[in-house]
Amino acid sequence: VRQLGPETYDTSLNGRTTYGQVFDPETTELNRLQLVWSPDPAFTATLGRQRINLDDQRFIGGSAWRQDEQTFDAVRIDTRQGRFDASYIYIAHVNRIFAEDQDWNSDSHVLTAGYSASDQLRLGGFVYALDFSSPAQAAIRNQSSLTWGAKASGKMQAGEFRFDYAATAARQTDH
Repeated sequence: VRQLGPETYDTSLNGRTTYGQVFDPETTELNRLQLVWSPDPAFTATLGRQRINLDDQRFIGGSAWRQDEQTFDAVRIDTRQGRFDASYIYIAHVNRIFAEDQDWNSDSHVLTAGYSASDQLRLGGFVYALDFSSPAQAAIRNQSSLTWGAKASGKMQAGEFRFDYAATAARQTDH
């Protein structure tokens, strides 16, 4: 990400608060470098800097529309057995959209599991144990949380119309 022309915008770091905000600082970063091992269709392991988008990306997602996409230095294991699927992810570092100076060190664990009864009904559960330690600012540490919940989703056909639905219930506490 490079700037062309004058810096007539507020980056949140340059002190130009009378201008509109653009949170895409100049940076050169590697978004993805990962090793993927999938010995059979039921199992995949991914190691390295990767894109992780879970559910509606409310808690864990890439912000892919940004100039500097959010990626994760992580280990991910996915398995599928028939209608059941599960993922475990260990996140060691969050490469945030604000360049390297505002990345977060992490000791986070994520577990998702789901069962697809049919196209009309998928039931799932999740636990996000997010632990951020660096930079050492209290505002960063306060992003740490323990979230667990359940989700029901599906799609139905009515004539030529298709209806998608999703309902999620979650509980979050400080971690």
